Amino acid sequence: MHVGIVLEYVNDYKHSFHVAQCTSYHVHGRSKTIALEKLRLRLFHEVDSVENEEKCLAEFRREMELLQQEKMAHVEELRQIHADINAVSLRKEL
Repeated sequence: MHVGIVLEYVNDYKHSFHVAQCTSYHVHGRSKTIALEKLRLRLFHEVDSVENEEKCLAEFRREMELLQQEKMAHVEELRQIHADINAVSLRKEL
């Protein structure tokens, strides 16, 4: 009879250990799932930030190109003014 009680006790212990182990795996798995979800959200946020930065940089590059074109137009206008002044100066000398 004592052997039966001991076996029953051992089986109860095994069952309790198995339940505790499963619960531990479940809790550990749940915390990993939460950590992965937080990581996924952080990555999503970072990707969104990078996309926004790329849009801003593209807009900045377009603006820089327009400013460069405007600058070159002003430079050409100044060259033309300088050429006109030189032409008038040459006529006065003649």
